[in-house]
Amino acid sequence: MFYQKLKLLRKKYQYTQEDLAKALNYTQGAINSWEHNISRPPLEIICQINRIFKVSTDYLICKPESITLNSKKIRQRKHKS
Repeated sequence: MFYQKLKLLRKKYQYTQEDLAKALNYTQGAINSWEHNISRPPLEIICQINRIFKVSTDYLICKPESITLNSKKIRQRKHKS
């Protein structure tokens, strides 16, 4: 889930909520809301988070199993062609 991954990445890169808020030009309260699954950031902020933590949008917003399932479907389609 996005909120769990955001917190995990923030801690991995040793950012406080305040540090991340400053990097994104948002408030610490907004970061806290995102990490507690109260709200979600707009897409352009998700893109900034991707750049800061060097991760893909898929990693941040997709469930791992949905990525795996989509990859399997793509491979199946290629084999049918």
